[in-house]
Amino acid sequence: MGSIQGDRRLRGKRSVFNDRKGAGKALAMMLEGHRGKGVLVMAIPSGGLPVAAEVARCLDVDLDIIVVRKLQTPMNPEAGFGAISLNGDTILNHELVSDMVLTDEQVERAKENASREGRSRERGPTV
Repeated sequence: MGSIQGDRRLRGKRSVFNDRKGAGKALAMMLEGHRGKGVLVMAIPSGGLPVAAEVARCLDVDLDIIVVRKLQTPMNPEAGFGAISLNGDTILNHELVSDMVLTDEQVERAKENASREGRSRERGPTV
């Protein structure tokens, strides 16, 4: 699977970028070494798509969409430390997990919660 890119200086901050396009440009600068190298940028629908589209445009690489659920941090459900796909593939930001001192139990609970939410959304609304 892929790798997680991040800038430790941005942790815990809000409204760092003017908009998602600006965030995409900043991320593209971090990934400049990957320009045109057969890289595939995977976008998370909704908020992540404008960011990923800008990254792909700046780096002249392909773009696709992946449906995943965020692994929410126990302290702040808006923040995440990884993601899980609908088929259970998981990617963790191990550095963040370590910095937050998350236990294996907390990680597993977040994976179970995200999987349950993903299955619920996949089924659609009940009528």
